[in-house]
Amino acid sequence: MEIDSRRRKGTPMNFARIFRAVILRFLSLFEKNSKMLVLIDLENILLNIQNFRDMSSLGFPQKKFDEMIGQLGKIAQVAATFVFGPTNTITRHGDYLRGLGFIPVLCPLVVHKKETGSSSDKRDTVDPTMIEIGRTMMSLSSGLTHLCIVSGDSDFVPLAREAQRRGLDVVVVAGNGTSLANELKGFACSHKGEQAVFLLKED
Repeated sequence: MEIDSRRRKGTPMNFARIFRAVILRFLSLFEKNSKMLVLIDLENILLNIQNFRDMSSLGFPQKKFDEMIGQLGKIAQVAATFVFGPTNTITRHGDYLRGLGFIPVLCPLVVHKKETGSSSDKRDTVDPTMIEIGRTMMSLSSGLTHLCIVSGDSDFVPLAREAQRRGLDVVVVAGNGTSLANELKGFACSHKGEQAVFLLKED
């Protein structure tokens, strides 16, 4: 199953409504021992694990993701994992993602017309889509105890802050130490006396 975050022409971008039906399917997973929601910024992680700038040359590091799942399972049972990326990246790695039990979310580039002149540019929709779905899941899933943000991007600081405000423990997974924003790292909870921050690739 894949989710396409594109809105239909003339339809407001209301992710709470668009994804409600999908989210409700997973609420039954949030039982007593199933408390962690995982949100993955796939392109951010792939780039920072493998140190390539050309996404077309990247393979899927399944071993790294297996290790990540094992580490997260030591903290709490992972109830649902959403993975976000541009359409071409999600499509390229879709078989691996589904094989891991992840829920791929397609985040296509959107054309944004500049205020001056007639030129336009394309904008990535991964971050806002991931933030909106994270907020929706937190509001609908009363059994959550942990939110795991798999990205080192400081754009997810507001999501981490909201998770803490709701009483959730935050876990952070980054591709490497260089890509991990200190402000985001600061929201990570403590687990067995250590900060719950994991690097998929050591610098």
